[in-house]
Amino acid sequence: MVSKNYLSNKKNVKLSFSTSDALKDWIKRYVATKKKENPNDGRYNSISSFIHCSLEELMKLYEKGKDLNDFDKLVDKKIEDFYEKITFKAAIPQFEASVEMNKYLPLQNQVIHLCRFLRNFIFSQIDMNDNLEDSLAKIIDRFNIFLKKNKISKHFLMSIDGTNFIFEFEGKEKNLHFELSKSYAALIGCIGGRILKTSYLPNYTRFDCVVDPIINQKIPKIKEQIALSKDNVERFLKYEYILNDKKEHLWLNTSLSEYALISFKNFESGISFIKAKLELLKVSINLRDLPKYILKLFEKFNWITIENEETLSFRFNITETEHEMERAIVKEIFKEKLKIINEHSCYLIRTNN
Repeated sequence: MVSKNYLSNKKNVKLSFSTSDALKDWIKRYVATKKKENPNDGRYNSISSFIHCSLEELMKLYEKGKDLNDFDKLVDKKIEDFYEKITFKAAIPQFEASVEMNKYLPLQNQVIHLCRFLRNFIFSQIDMNDNLEDSLAKIIDRFNIFLKKNKISKHFLMSIDGTNFIFEFEGKEKNLHFELSKSYAALIGCIGGRILKTSYLPNYTRFDCVVDPIINQKIPKIKEQIALSKDNVERFLKYEYILNDKKEHLWLNTSLSEYALISFKNFESGISFIKAKLELLKVSINLRDLPKYILKLFEKFNWITIENEETLSFRFNITETEHEMERAIVKEIFKEKLKIINEHSCYLIRTNN
């Protein structure tokens, strides 16, 4: 019996069919473009070769159970290859829980640089000789298919009106959608859009934007891109969202400020809390390092600044008149086996002899 592969490669049978002039011209343009891009790829040597290879691949898909209704769901290979380099598969419930505490924190520079990378990919897929609106609409459709398949979002849409445009999208997971909203705000900045207004509901975000002059730069200046991206993210992260969410988010956001500190309701509760944490520390560290970790704890409270970990020297960030209790807690924690020496406003921890 002759193998299917042999029959497939033996191109000695003509197959005629009727089509429209528009489709015929479309195929001719596509084959000519692909042949120019891939001169060594035999599939684009002629229209006949292209149609033969296309039909063969279609029949393979049909044999796997696909049908005509599935073509709109096929993922763009260039977009899939792009994401393959920078993504990994994760369990959605675990990832959804892990990103929750990052919701209201500023994006790290690595994420903004990733958005710049994505911006460069998008513009590499756009023919600048074509209508920009049409080109963007096409690439949005391509990304839509990928994002739906990977359960990242339900859809996103961009509509352009002159120098103004609207970018809106729906998500599936609340926390992941919020984190993606931050990333999309940064991406819009990298592309050259300035967000004027934001609208947010759980799993839905809309950005009303205006084109910024950097969109016309073939190679945008990095500092301008980063500045615009950060400004867009700040416009999205409205303070009312934090106040309407869990209190942990407000605490995390506040901890970024040099003017805020952690305190306790009274002296006793502070001592009790800190001693409990020190007991946990003692399980996992060398006890000789305990004074260093006590200082690190107080530094995280924003009570002190460590001058030198090796010499155990530090300075208070808080005054004795306004924060008498906090300074008393520091002295109380150290007094059992250690003493604090004041040398010109710089304090040293030493053992009691």
